[in-house]
Amino acid sequence: MISFDREDALVRAALQDLKRHDARTLPPFDTVLTRADPRRARLRSSPVLRLAAAGVVIAAASVTYQSVQPRDITFTVPPEAVALAAWRPATDVLMPAPISLFGAGVALGGSILNFSSPARGHIP
Repeated sequence: MISFDREDALVRAALQDLKRHDARTLPPFDTVLTRADPRRARLRSSPVLRLAAAGVVIAAASVTYQSVQPRDITFTVPPEAVALAAWRPATDVLMPAPISLFGAGVALGGSILNFSSPARGHIP
């Protein structure tokens, strides 16, 4: 059985060998870090290409905006949802008074901005 100290020394030696091999075969990190990316250099040197791309995007947005027609959207509530909203459990009679923790709700199909038609109760 190999002791942990011996295994540790073997691992350290293997890592040192790998580090020496990398130092011989790979370029220094500073050289890699300062090397320019050729793709970025091309994009930086062509403002005409950027202007052309911007023109294409603006033209496509203009055509798309002009072709979109406003739609009349109507919202209908299925009768099952209305019946479900009106359902009250039989144990509600056990509560002495209605307790409202969050205030009045909004009518089904209504808007939170329509303050004149709360579902029940009143708006404090």
